[in-house]
Amino acid sequence: MSIFEECYSVPARQDGITELRGELQDFSHDGLTILREDLSRHAVLHGSWFGCVLSYKRGAPGSVRRDRIGRARNAFTVCWDNGWLTNKEVLKFVEAELEERRRSLPREPLIPELALA
Repeated sequence: MSIFEECYSVPARQDGITELRGELQDFSHDGLTILREDLSRHAVLHGSWFGCVLSYKRGAPGSVRRDRIGRARNAFTVCWDNGWLTNKEVLKFVEAELEERRRSLPREPLIPELALA
């Protein structure tokens, strides 16, 4: 059995995905947008809070150094740092979160007078 097989498991990967989805719900819109761009360019760091996926939460790489409940390491960071989740996979979840937020926006203007302008 390889070291990869010893450390990696499907349940661990699923835990990482679940953790990522929970974290993305707490991101600012700017953080998601910039993260999407940087993931597309393969510019997101592994192994450092200076520019890893979760560090984009407040709108820029390195804007936070802990997850939503104060941990420096969680199931997602383990998967990301070890390459068990790819840029393309994380990008899919970022785009899904942005789409979910877009669908939840009201169709009517919040200020009725703006509709008349």
